[in-house]
Amino acid sequence: MRTIAHISDLHFGAIRGDLVCNLRDALLDLSPNIVAVSGDLTQRARRWQFVQAAAFLASLPFPLLTVPGNHDMPLYNLYRRWTKPLAGYRHAVGELPTFYEDGEMALVGMDTTKPFGWKEGRFSRRRFAHLASILDRIPEHDVRIVVAHHPLPGHKLATLTRTHPVDMVLTGHHHIGRHALVETAGTPGCLTIHAGTAVSRRLRGQTNSFNLLRVERNAVEVDLMLWEGGRFELESSNRFVRVRGGWRSSGDGSVA
Repeated sequence: MRTIAHISDLHFGAIRGDLVCNLRDALLDLSPNIVAVSGDLTQRARRWQFVQAAAFLASLPFPLLTVPGNHDMPLYNLYRRWTKPLAGYRHAVGELPTFYEDGEMALVGMDTTKPFGWKEGRFSRRRFAHLASILDRIPEHDVRIVVAHHPLPGHKLATLTRTHPVDMVLTGHHHIGRHALVETAGTPGCLTIHAGTAVSRRLRGQTNSFNLLRVERNAVEVDLMLWEGGRFELESSNRFVRVRGGWRSSGDGSVA
C-alpha cells in the first residue's frame, strides 16, 4: 500500500497563517509516500507569494509533485500572462517533478492552465497526446494517477481511458471539501478525486481540508482531513474497490 497526501489551492497571499504550520504538522504525522499539489500555489502569482509557497513546500521532507493552477499566472499583467504565463511558477518551484513512480503507483502531472481564458482549463489534443505518451511508459501493474488543477471533462477523459487506462485523477480548483469529493464523471473505470483548499481564506462556503489516499492495486481509501477547531482531523473515510465495470464504493455497492 502507498499513501498520497493530496493538497490543493494553497493561495499564498490569501492564507490563514495559523493553518500553514498545522498543515505541515499534519503531513509530518501522516508521513505520506508523496505529496501531490494540484495547483494554485499563490493568489496573484506575485514573486513574494511564490517565495512563501516555495518555502512551505521545501519544508516538507517528502517527495513532491506539483502542477500549476490559473492563480499561478498573472491576472492583471496581460503582457506577462500572454508571453510568459508560468515564469514565476517555474522560477519558484524549480525542477519539482511532474512524474513519480515507485513500483506500485505512478503519478503524472498535467498542466491545464489557459492564459487566454484565465479561469478556464485548457484540454488540448497536444496536452492529452503528451499525457498519453507518458502513460505508455508506465509499468502495466502500476496504479496510474493523473494530477491536474482543473477537473478533466468527462468526454475527454473517456476518450483517453479507452486506450490509456487511468485509475484516478486528482484535481482542485473548485475548493470542494465535504461535498462531491469523489466521482466518476461518466468514466466508471476512473475515479476523480477533488481536494478543497488547504490553507486559504477563499472557502466558498466550505471548510479548509486536504485528502489522504491509501492506494492499493484494486482499492483506494480516501480520507477527508478537515480543519476542526485547531487541527486537521479525519472527517470521513470512503473505500472504493475495483470490480468488473469500474470502481464501486465498498460502503453501499454503488458506482462511485
